[in-house]
Amino acid sequence: MSTLSRRTLATLVVSTAAAVTLSACGADESSSGDAASEPMAAPNVIIDVRTPEEFAEGHIEGAVNIDVSSDSFGEAIAALDMTNSYGVYCRSGNRSAQAVARMEEAGFTDVHDLGGLKDAAETLGLEIVTT
Repeated sequence: MSTLSRRTLATLVVSTAAAVTLSACGADESSSGDAASEPMAAPNVIIDVRTPEEFAEGHIEGAVNIDVSSDSFGEAIAALDMTNSYGVYCRSGNRSAQAVARMEEAGFTDVHDLGGLKDAAETLGLEIVTT
């Protein structure tokens, strides 16, 4: 093989490898969109599932406090309108995930886990207030 052919082959191999590598770095086309560029529609009801003491220290403006660790949590969600949309948050996202699972088990279909307090406030564009 001539020197020119080897250089051409080497250039072709390097170019192909670079193209494959760069295409793998592109956006995932299977995703439904970029969450950062598509803000979530505000739910009708925002639920803070932390304790009343945590709620008093700071919560999202307009949020309702329903403590997921309370014995009355099941009764409290049973009294809610299942046709509303709900956004649920806690301190770090653990209790909100538990609450969302329990609400879905109870038949709610439009429930969103907003994670922790600060993330939820940022996602919704709402202020954190104290009582």
